[in-house]
Amino acid sequence: MLKILCKIALSGVVILFIIICPFTVFKNLKEMNELINSKPEFEFSGVLELWNVDTFEGGSVSRSLWLERRAIEFEKKHKGTYIVVRNISPDQLEGNLEKSRPNLISFGIGVGEIIEKYLCELSSNYVFREDLNGGVIDAKLKAVPIMMGGYSLISNGNLVEKQEDLLESFNELSVKNKFNFGFGNQEFINPLLSLFVNGVKKINNPNSDFNLSSFNAYDKFISNNFVTLLGTQRDFCRCRNREDNGKMQNNSYFHLSGFSDIVQYISVVKTDEKTQNMCEKFIEYLLTNSVQKSLANINMFGVLKENIYTNEYKNFNAALLKPTKTLNVFLTNQKLNELKNLLNEYYFKGNLNNQSKIESFLI
Repeated sequence: MLKILCKIALSGVVILFIIICPFTVFKNLKEMNELINSKPEFEFSGVLELWNVDTFEGGSVSRSLWLERRAIEFEKKHKGTYIVVRNISPDQLEGNLEKSRPNLISFGIGVGEIIEKYLCELSSNYVFREDLNGGVIDAKLKAVPIMMGGYSLISNGNLVEKQEDLLESFNELSVKNKFNFGFGNQEFINPLLSLFVNGVKKINNPNSDFNLSSFNAYDKFISNNFVTLLGTQRDFCRCRNREDNGKMQNNSYFHLSGFSDIVQYISVVKTDEKTQNMCEKFIEYLLTNSVQKSLANINMFGVLKENIYTNEYKNFNAALLKPTKTLNVFLTNQKLNELKNLLNEYYFKGNLNNQSKIESFLI
């Protein structure tokens, strides 16, 4: 009798399990299966292509490498978004645009006329220095600055005694050596504008090659062919490294304020709204305080009103934080060449009538 009752009880438990199971185990299995097969919802899912175009020398590390590291950081904050950075030379740019389009493009002065027609208007909510607003064309913001450099007068400690104020003694220095004054004049940037904005009206006895590249001007300077080099942040970095390695000594540096056309911008290429919105979020990220401070790792300077250095670059950064004139990054090459000619005539042929024409380029 007991065995029969046990069998009846066991059968009841089995029947109860069969009745309840679909509502418990099977339900959980269904939920697990839905979870496994479901796709996560991202605000954006896909690959963004960023082209970096270098139109001037940078600091100590390539800007494309800096952008790649920022892209990796951004991807971690925005799951599903991937950013591929490609380095494109100015000569390659036009041909590449005929075959494909990036989503973002980082560039400096000299290629703006090639890419402007592909760019969308950007939000006006970005936070950056108002005096670096060189990315506006036809009253539309089409490019946002993300980093900058500047100009510095550097005297060769092997040829002259250390100078406390190079700008004040510039004319005096320029007559002390046959090959007295050097600057790079082949690139799109205009170093002489930094002297113009700082009130230098005459350069005595120049005897300089006006068609040197930035590196060739630096090379002649360290070879004792120039007393003074009108260099960039890259030249400052090179010379400081040589001093640290005992290859130069007693150089003087006067960091010029008031002007810079060494500004790297970033723009968004026209596409669908969702892609453009994610591109703009990446630009917002590049302008955050922590990211701007990371520019110290490549010896460039930020576009926020903050000194990001505590070392020998601090004084350079302080000079660049002063109110600054710049050029529109979308100036055509024809206009840039016209400006170079005006400056060469102003300084090396004494044509002071060019002053107002030169000033008209500044913003």
